[in-house]
Amino acid sequence: MAQNTIFSGREFSVYVNEDKVAGSDGTGTFPAVANSTWKRLDVDSVTFPSFNPVTEFEMRTGAGRVAEFNQVYTSSNRVITEFSLSGRLTTQDLPIFAENVTGIVSASDKIEIASGYTPASLLTGGAVVSGDYHLGLSFYFAAPGGASIADSYKLTGCVCTSLTLSADMDDAAGRFSFDASFQTAYAVTKGAVSTTNMTGIGSTKLLLADLGLKTITLLGTTTLGANDALWKSVSCTIEQPVQFLGTTGTAGNPEVIARGVPETTFVLSGSVKYDDDTDQIIEAYRAGLAADYTAIYLSNVAIDTGTFAASSTGIGFNIPKGKFQSAEVSADDVAMVNFEVKALDGGSGNAFEILVA
Repeated sequence: MAQNTIFSGREFSVYVNEDKVAGSDGTGTFPAVANSTWKRLDVDSVTFPSFNPVTEFEMRTGAGRVAEFNQVYTSSNRVITEFSLSGRLTTQDLPIFAENVTGIVSASDKIEIASGYTPASLLTGGAVVSGDYHLGLSFYFAAPGGASIADSYKLTGCVCTSLTLSADMDDAAGRFSFDASFQTAYAVTKGAVSTTNMTGIGSTKLLLADLGLKTITLLGTTTLGANDALWKSVSCTIEQPVQFLGTTGTAGNPEVIARGVPETTFVLSGSVKYDDDTDQIIEAYRAGLAADYTAIYLSNVAIDTGTFAASSTGIGFNIPKGKFQSAEVSADDVAMVNFEVKALDGGSGNAFEILVA
């Protein structure tokens, strides 16, 4: 009997891969082979996605005052399935998340959001290159009980709509965590996939302490030249809304996935020690003149002609020209300045960069 079978929510596992790499298949097709290209994610806990089948069983025309059973309509075709994952970040899954939420393949271990950035739309069946994660992703939610369990779920054509990478020195010694949200309009299937040959959780951790250079530069009415502030926490959020357009096949899968509609946003927030220098952040926000802007650079080596140096490794963020969305002094035991900066397109160069080495 199943009544005495107990599973913990932490016995589930989540694996990610690019959509199928083969012939006319591709975006929107679940990979046929369960090999090492699948990566297990280090998630806090796992819950299955929230399924939203179309259902109609309200009262229609007819006799009586109770809805009739023979008028019921249900369908799982062309519904949007959403799910969120949170956990600890590693160098194995950082490029997967970063490439997918931006729609850009990393070049020289960094992702550059160039001036005039317009993310490319995804086409159902579009070619997928092995090792690239900027198109659709496939996820396998593995139920507990072994390497191949039929109670597991397979999702394909998944696109990241929101990604937050954050680290706080008061949490796990400043280890980076991720919070990611995904959507898909492709049909979800249930079934077993062997996890025996899939790659385990990445072992290389990412820490706030790895960012040896963390500078804030204020330009305009209030100036502060490349101040290497003392940071307590940092968080970078990328929002990339999507729209699923058209329909194809018996399952009503989308023909096109449009990204960044109406806007893609890059926001970096931080908490730094309050002092004579960082007080200028408050003044820059208060003055709020249109010509004022802020540059923020976080990496393990110094900036090289406006971008990450070739020797940069790990994780890093670069906003060449941004505006404060908020700034305040906290009343903690040690006074801190908490702020948010939104990256803007300066008309040339890059609007935002993220290091994924």
